[in-house]
Amino acid sequence: MKILLQILLIIFQVQWINAQEVAPNFILTDIDGETHELYEYLDQGKSVVLDFYAVWCGPCQQNAAGVEAVWETLGLDGTNEVMILGIEADDTSTDQEVIDYAVDWNCNNPQINTTGDVPDIYGIEYYPTYFIVCPDRTYLEYSGGPNEIESILTDGIGTCASAGNSVVDARIFDYNSTTMICSNETTPNITLMNMGQQSLTSVEIKTYLNGNLQSEINWNGDLVLYEFTDVSLPPINIEGVSAPEISVVLENPNNMIDSNLQDNTISVEIEGGGATYITDSIHFQLYFDNFPQETEWEILNSIGEVIIGGDDYVGFPDFSAPIDTFLALTPGDCYTFNIYDSVGDGICCSFADPDEGFWKIFTDSEELIAEGGTFTYQESALFGIEQLVNIEDPINEIFNPIIYPNPANLQITIENVKEDYQWEILSVDGRTCLNGLSFSESSKTINVADLSSGGIYILKIETETQSSCQKLIIE
Repeated sequence: MKILLQILLIIFQVQWINAQEVAPNFILTDIDGETHELYEYLDQGKSVVLDFYAVWCGPCQQNAAGVEAVWETLGLDGTNEVMILGIEADDTSTDQEVIDYAVDWNCNNPQINTTGDVPDIYGIEYYPTYFIVCPDRTYLEYSGGPNEIESILTDGIGTCASAGNSVVDARIFDYNSTTMICSNETTPNITLMNMGQQSLTSVEIKTYLNGNLQSEINWNGDLVLYEFTDVSLPPINIEGVSAPEISVVLENPNNMIDSNLQDNTISVEIEGGGATYITDSIHFQLYFDNFPQETEWEILNSIGEVIIGGDDYVGFPDFSAPIDTFLALTPGDCYTFNIYDSVGDGICCSFADPDEGFWKIFTDSEELIAEGGTFTYQESALFGIEQLVNIEDPINEIFNPIIYPNPANLQITIENVKEDYQWEILSVDGRTCLNGLSFSESSKTINVADLSSGGIYILKIETETQSSCQKLIIE
């Protein structure tokens, strides 16, 4: 990664910023030829300070003494409870320049110049940037000036959870499924983590909807200290449920009482109700009323980011030309369309000419997704987008495989194929998820519980002379 522009103004203040939930692992080699793997240090129970810098960066040079003080106290020659990795993130810097920097500024911790894509993965935009990664793999970003960076980093290291002190401690690290769904059903997925000294081999996982038990499974595996795995739970139907809230609870790890009950539960609020459409883009129409300057609109993805919008219609004349365009959205997500009127009388119909004062969203084949215009201050619509892969599907009236059930949960059955054939279950972006061969069987049963998640898939069946593709929905 190249950062060619030095930040001329850095505001030195104590701050921490939430980063991603799990710190990405990496393996890098320092200028002395020593290899450093982030997770290896974490597995030793150490906290790791990632010091992203550039040799030419003045603030980095000014902070070097404070970082060195932390190293002397908590690093290899101190209590040895912390590893500090100096990561020179400017690709134009040479090894000799990094060596000179370490000598000039008395940096005795490992210095790394060949950084690969690690600065990009961690989203480095300025120097210096400090991350403290705790043994449980959570991490935060810290900053501060030369008079305070030592205390800021020391205090930050002190906030790392004292993991591993318990004998048995199962933890829900994160809820991974989207909380905005475009259907009446959602499949919860959690990250299960072992925070105890004893290997985690079993735990009961209960899922609740608004306090009512929906499912109970017994997870079995083998997670050592700090190790984690994703667990997909049975789907939950939220149709007709007001303000749905899903809670996941861990109980009886290793058939024992959990040493720490504070990290055994997670609750999320679910927003849903929209349908999902297969399309490469959406066709968006917005016909203003006579006051376009009152109108704003936006499209948000499932994590609340504004993907596209319009709010610059101040100064537009009355009877402005409508917006009629195609918008590209990323498939496999759920979107919210919001439209606002600052006066509170919508865009239809008191102040609109005939055929004006409405909004519509279509698929690229002109299937209507949502429409409106009669509202007060705000109107919204929820919809999902999937993209069908371009797979040849010859029309053959004789070759007509029968697939059931569809939607499916645990398994599907293929019938009415009288030749040997190859079958594939593909994701909507064309990746093969499952495949196999069948030899003129009257019926073939396929276990689809091994698929990583529910959603829309493509089932392709191909003989020597014929093929068929059908949409397959996994719940």
